[in-house]
Amino acid sequence: SSDLTSYFWPDSNKTYQYQSQDGNIHTLQITPGNTITISDRDQSSGATTILSAAISNNACEVTGLSATDLLGMDPSIEMVADTNPPITSQPITIHSIAASDNGSNKIFVASDSILYQYDAASDTLINSHALPAHGVTLYGDSRSPTLYAFIPNGNTVWATVNNGRDWQQYQLPSSAGGIVGILPAMSEGHDADGDLFWVGSGTALYEYSSTKGWKTSPISGGASITAMDRDNSLCALSDKHLISFDEGGINTVGPILPDIVVAIASRLISPGFFATIVATPSNVYSISTYSATRLGGQVSSLYSVPFEIFLGMPDGSIQFSQDGASLSTDGSVGTLPVTQFTRPLSFPDTTQTIYALSGGHFYYHYQSSPSTNWKLAKASISTAGSPQTGAFTLLNNDSNTWTAGLVVQTSSGVSHGFVYRAQKVTSAFAIVFDSVTYNDIVVIRYTAQSGGVQDSVNLPQYLIYFQRNIGPIRIERTENGMTVVTKLVKIL
Repeated sequence: SSDLTSYFWPDSNKTYQYQSQDGNIHTLQITPGNTITISDRDQSSGATTILSAAISNNACEVTGLSATDLLGMDPSIEMVADTNPPITSQPITIHSIAASDNGSNKIFVASDSILYQYDAASDTLINSHALPAHGVTLYGDSRSPTLYAFIPNGNTVWATVNNGRDWQQYQLPSSAGGIVGILPAMSEGHDADGDLFWVGSGTALYEYSSTKGWKTSPISGGASITAMDRDNSLCALSDKHLISFDEGGINTVGPILPDIVVAIASRLISPGFFATIVATPSNVYSISTYSATRLGGQVSSLYSVPFEIFLGMPDGSIQFSQDGASLSTDGSVGTLPVTQFTRPLSFPDTTQTIYALSGGHFYYHYQSSPSTNWKLAKASISTAGSPQTGAFTLLNNDSNTWTAGLVVQTSSGVSHGFVYRAQKVTSAFAIVFDSVTYNDIVVIRYTAQSGGVQDSVNLPQYLIYFQRNIGPIRIERTENGMTVVTKLVKIL
């Protein structure tokens, strides 16, 4: 059989002109070297495509194909080395975390704009959906099926019951101040009259009911809410009072707070008795019925669970209290402030995992394990790497059929992989086109396939005629039943 590499563009300075039946002209300038360089100028668009061509391993390959070169592949088509690029894990920066119970307890994490579920088994993030706004803080209660989002000091609450696919927006009344905190009504059984949640904002509590809309409960004396417990019906006020609230109204205690309170956490010890810890900008205190007792210095977050109150520290360490009157060390997650905690009510394992957010990463801790056993959650998302550019094998000596190349076509954001198969159709001593005789010809057909089945609709098919020591002399490009011929203008 003939050496097909001799039918490729010769490795020498040459100029070719190809005329398409649609009137377009391509001028090719061949520059020899270790890799043949082909400068392909499309007269119609004025674009110049630089192609690289090489003869190696008895095959002739071209790279750099585009929509404006001689083959005219569609802009949606990319020649690649692999139609299934490797999957990589990409870490993301976490802005907020929360748990909710929507059939099964779930951990949610938010970047600036995307909500993810955390899959503990694989240590990855899954099921991404857009957040309703950038930079929201998540709020969830493991006894409630609803996940909430709000911007601190904003005036809008968003809620989802289907893992972030859809968000319901609740705009606070115009009289409200900035949002301090949220408490789902069902957390404390305050769900009479269709109550959904309470919001602490400005100088009032706002209660949203599915049947009555917003109900405003002003704070007596005009004091503003500075902190709201996420687990019990308690709020700290700017005038150093502490209030509890329920369907029956607001009960005021104090003044017993030591200063302006920026965070509050409380847990029920026994009926009627709570362990309560509050944080001011500089100190943390235990609150009893009549007084405040200093427990330590500055904290960055407070969080209550049924048996403990967790304290996140500015240096990344974590402490906890069971009685609200004394603190114990619970390890560290690094050196950056701990800004948020969350815990599902019932987890797939029975160790009652708690999560802490610090420095854009979150950590988990088994409450039944040693106190220093905080581990970094990888919090990565699986993404397909960018495909590497591939070559198109025009000629091959090893077989009468071969894989010419792999392509990916992207349409409406969805990518599909195809394989171009090449087949030597025939060879001829001479062939005549337009009264011009061309000697020593081979003809190669290139067919796009998907799953082993020819696809003549989505991708072009080619029939290319090659002349020895000249290269391609005629290209028949067929797509959707229409064939366009581009032929070499033979210069005598």
